Amino acid sequence: MRPQTKVEVEEGHVGRVLRLIEDLEDQDDVSAVHANFDIDAATLERLAPA
Repeated sequence: MRPQTKVEVEEGHVGRVLRLIEDLEDQDDVSAVHANFDIDAATLERLAPA
């Protein structure tokens, strides 16, 4: 699925959004998670664990 519109995530909320997606994927009853958020690649690189 490809979103028609994307929502940009502010740097302060990136961790929360990624944790939410991860928690949803970990649920046994969930078969797929789709989202329309957009996180800048530089922000992801900066926040990624080393």
